[in-house]
Amino acid sequence: MDDQSCAGVALFAEYMAQEYTAGRWVPTPHERQFAEDVARGDLTAPFLRSAVRQAPTGSRLGGMLAQAAEFLEYGGTQDGLVPVRQLLDAIAPELPPRRLPAGR
Repeated sequence: MDDQSCAGVALFAEYMAQEYTAGRWVPTPHERQFAEDVARGDLTAPFLRSAVRQAPTGSRLGGMLAQAAEFLEYGGTQDGLVPVRQLLDAIAPELPPRRLPAGR
C-alpha cells in the first residue's frame, strides 16, 4: 500500500463522518449495530479483518474498515486511524469513546 492509499483511508473516514454529520449518509440499522460492535474493539488488523467478514452486504463502512485493515497490515500506525475511530465514535455515541494507546 503506497502513501497515497494510506492517506485514502483517513480521507475516506473523514468524508464518511462529514456525510454522517450532515445527514447525507444514514447508516442502516445493521450498519449501526456493526459500527457499535467494531467500536468496542481494538483497531488492529486481525480484529478489523474479522469484523469486515461480519459487515452488512454492500456496507460503505465495511469497505472503509477493509482498507483500514490493509493500511495496518502494510505498516500503518494507529495514528493513521484516528479519523476511523472518530467516525465509529460518532455513529455509536452511547458507547464511551476509546482512547488510542499512548505512543501509537
